[in-house]
Amino acid sequence: MTVCIASLCDNRQSVVLIADRMVSTGLAIEFEHPVSNKVTTLSPNCVALTAGNALVYSELFSVVRSRIFNRRSTTAEELVEIIKGAYQELRERQIVERVLRPMAFSNFREFYSTEAMLSDTAKISIINQIERFDYGLDILVGGITPGGPAHLYAIEDPGTSMCYDSIGFNVIGSGMNLAFSSLIANHCHEKMNLSDSLMLALEAKITAENAPGVGRKTDVVTITSEGAAFFTDNNVRRLIVLNTRRKNGDPAYKTEIPRMITAILSDRSGIPTAEKATIMPEEQHDGNSGKQHGESTSDSENTESDDTSGDQDRPSEEGAGGGNPPVSG
Repeated sequence: MTVCIASLCDNRQSVVLIADRMVSTGLAIEFEHPVSNKVTTLSPNCVALTAGNALVYSELFSVVRSRIFNRRSTTAEELVEIIKGAYQELRERQIVERVLRPMAFSNFREFYSTEAMLSDTAKISIINQIERFDYGLDILVGGITPGGPAHLYAIEDPGTSMCYDSIGFNVIGSGMNLAFSSLIANHCHEKMNLSDSLMLALEAKITAENAPGVGRKTDVVTITSEGAAFFTDNNVRRLIVLNTRRKNGDPAYKTEIPRMITAILSDRSGIPTAEKATIMPEEQHDGNSGKQHGESTSDSENTESDDTSGDQDRPSEEGAGGGNPPVSG
């Protein structure tokens, strides 16, 4: 129960990715997590978003992490193949544990070598359970191939992928239909500049909040040739203000968003974040940090709100229509 949105822009030279923070555990429990939990850095120029069982997600990307560690030059296509391989292996392992072993089979080979000895009813029952088994995880992968264009992929059960480059955007999660409708109605396409694409993706996410299980808190990532920029909670609050003003005819977002991204990509020493990026850093999932993944402590951070709790309370229409507060950067 969630929503994750990805769109290509700048003539496929950039990517926008947005997700909520609603967490599902597969135990009929869901809650809105205080920190980023669906955004996974695969390389300095490639990021994954996940919708589904958070426990499955953790297991899957632990395996993926071990297979891509220190492979900074891996392309988006190669990363997708690595994720698919891990997805299929772990899905098969769960089928063995949940379907075959309760029926006294240790693995697939043992089942298929003895299925002729089973009654038709037992055999059909087991095969149906195998075919219907849902691993419970959907994945969006957006990234830029070094020296090439941006790509967008979706990975779903049973571990298959689809490239969405020709469409230019995709959505996963329970808010998919509402978000898709918003993107289509607003004519989102890959030739849009990054600022326009980001506003439309954010508008789609806000629209999707009307669907069951979609959280209000929002994670935003943009990927350009300079690297991935992870927006702080203050940055996201500012984006919401800019989007409200955009709908009222204010074009300020067109200049402010590039300034925000430039500030995010540079820390206090002026070294681009992308040059320091580590592949899938453990600290991005550290719930004790109190910050979103990629949040900077730089003095240039957006100071629109003094609240550091991580909340993203929506500004009122009146507040959105006021003067121009400080911009990140």
